[in-house]
Amino acid sequence: VAVGRGALGNPWIFQEIAAAERGEEYAGPSYREVIDTAMRHAKMMIEWQGERFALIEMRKHYAWYLKGRRGAAKARVSIMTAESFSDVEEILNGLCEQE
Repeated sequence: VAVGRGALGNPWIFQEIAAAERGEEYAGPSYREVIDTAMRHAKMMIEWQGERFALIEMRKHYAWYLKGRRGAAKARVSIMTAESFSDVEEILNGLCEQE
């Protein structure tokens, strides 16, 4: 259960666990990779549920993807009021520019 919850917003946890088992250091994903993964996730949700429902459902996922990252708190507030995926995409890309 703990690993499953840890994977929310952090699908790289499985690479991290595998590296630890091998005794290797794990660097983790870049901020760009996290943002790209979150946007890919959102695009798949849009294909599955349509933009309106995916936008609402993805809000919690964005919070998990951004957890502990610079600018995350301000971005979460903006994402919660975003009216389209393109608005969210602009917010997320802006985060990468700050990094």
